[in-house]
Amino acid sequence: MDLHIKLSNQNDTQMLFDRLHKRKDIIEKALGLQADSLKWESPANLGAQAGRIAVYKEDVGIDDSPQSLSEAREWAVDMVISLRTALTSHLDELLA
Repeated sequence: MDLHIKLSNQNDTQMLFDRLHKRKDIIEKALGLQADSLKWESPANLGAQAGRIAVYKEDVGIDDSPQSLSEAREWAVDMVISLRTALTSHLDELLA
């Protein structure tokens, strides 16, 4: 599951990404994740206009049982909701 961060200006995007990244420990804790579970890919490092924050569920594969795939879908939905909740206050503050 990943989230792309892009503002209208590449410098603003990089600045927002960097400021969020400084809060990564707080964000991971709010998500109930272990340290360094989120993968932070800076726009500068990607050579792109957008930054990326990702989290992976590595214990599931496309050939797994329907039950396992269903659990993975539930995890992804829960993670999207949790990530939005965890980031909203930070984004509100940083974009104010």
